[in-house]
Amino acid sequence: MINTMHQIGSSVGLALIVGVTGGMTHGVASYRQSLLMSTICAAIALVIIVFVVIPGEQRKNQLKLKH
Repeated sequence: MINTMHQIGSSVGLALIVGVTGGMTHGVASYRQSLLMSTICAAIALVIIVFVVIPGEQRKNQLKLKH
């Protein structure tokens, strides 16, 4: 499931970046906008990892220790 989410997340992130910057004709503005979108996507992924994935792993490890 994690592999699938990595692939889907990468595809969706790239599609967002290309979609936002695809219509821009100025090279520098397009480059700046694509970097901004990449940073936003990375920040969202970091928040999801910190607040969803890590606590889930900790709960799973605690359940293993109890059994």
